[in-house]
Amino acid sequence: MGSTNPTVGNWVDADQLHHFIHQALEQYGLSVADANLLADHFVWAELQGMPCLGISNLPWYLAALRAGAAATASGEPKVALRRGGFLVVDAEDALGPLVGHRVMAEVIETARSTGVSAALIRNITGPVAQGYVASLAVDEQMVGLAMNSGQPRELSPGASYEAGAINTLAIASPAGQNPPLMLNMARSGIGLAQVAGQAPFDPVAAFDEMLRPVHESSFGLAMLWKVLTAVLSTSETSAIDRSSPTDASQQRSGSMLLLALDPTVSVPYESFVSSVDKLIDRIYASSPACGGSEQQRSPGMQNVEQRPTNGISLPGAVRTMLRATAAELGISLAV
Repeated sequence: MGSTNPTVGNWVDADQLHHFIHQALEQYGLSVADANLLADHFVWAELQGMPCLGISNLPWYLAALRAGAAATASGEPKVALRRGGFLVVDAEDALGPLVGHRVMAEVIETARSTGVSAALIRNITGPVAQGYVASLAVDEQMVGLAMNSGQPRELSPGASYEAGAINTLAIASPAGQNPPLMLNMARSGIGLAQVAGQAPFDPVAAFDEMLRPVHESSFGLAMLWKVLTAVLSTSETSAIDRSSPTDASQQRSGSMLLLALDPTVSVPYESFVSSVDKLIDRIYASSPACGGSEQQRSPGMQNVEQRPTNGISLPGAVRTMLRATAAELGISLAV
C-alpha cells in the first residue's frame, strides 16, 4: 500500500493508516472485505494528492454506518436493466466506493466478451474518487472511465441561479514502460469536496471559484454530463436537488456512469500500450515554451512524481479527528 517507515513529523505511514481505517470500519459493522476496499479507497485518494476524498471523510462514513448503512453496504448491487454490455444498477443507497468497485468489476468482466461495457448507477451514497474506480480497469489491461452527477452549484453564464453541477470525471489508460495515463478532473473551478472544511480555503473565495465554470462552453458540457449520469439513471433527486445535507442519515443519493473498454478489440495489447508510450514520450520530449525549464508531464504524472515516499501528510484537524476516533474505538494509532 505504501511506505513502511514509521510516523515522522506530519507524515503517517500509509500501511498504518490503512490498518487503522480497516479496524474502525469493521467495528462499525462492515465486513472484512468491504472495510478493506473502503480503506483502499481512502489511502488511494491520499496518495494521489486528493485529501478531499480521503481520510477526512471517515467521520461521515462512520456516521452513515451508525445510521444503518452497514446493512446495505455488503449487498450485491441490484441490476435493474441489462441490454448487451449495458447495465443499469440501483445501489439502493449503498456506499458509493463499494458500489463503484463492485459494478466496475462486473463491467470489466462483461467487456471481456463484448469489447466495451458500461453501467449507470443510481442511488449511491457518499463521495467517490472517480480515479480509483477508473483505475480498476487499468489493472485489468483495459481503458476505464468513471464520472458522477454532482449537486447543482454552478451558475450558467449570465445567470444568478445554480443550474450546473460540479461533476468529476476520470479516464485511465494503461501504458507500457510509463505509468498509466490518468485524467482526473472536476469540471468547475474547484470541487465541492475541496470546500467543505478543508483549510486553508477562504470560504467566500472557494465558493466563488466553485461556481465558476472552467470555461463558458463547459456549462454545455455540464448539461450533457448530467444527461449521461442523473437523467439516464433516472436519479431525479441528483438531477434537480439543490440541498446539501450534512447529516449522514439524510444524505442525498447520487449517480455514476462507468465504462470499460478492451483495447484488444482493435489492436493487440502490446501494440496498444506501445503506442500509448510513444504518445507519452512525445510529450516528455517537447521543449518548454518561451525558454521555460519545467519538465513536461502527461496526465496523472504529476501525482506520481509528487507521491510521498514516507507516507501521507495529514493536517492538524484530521490528526485530531483520528486521535479522537482511535480513543473512542480503543484502536492504537500514532499520529
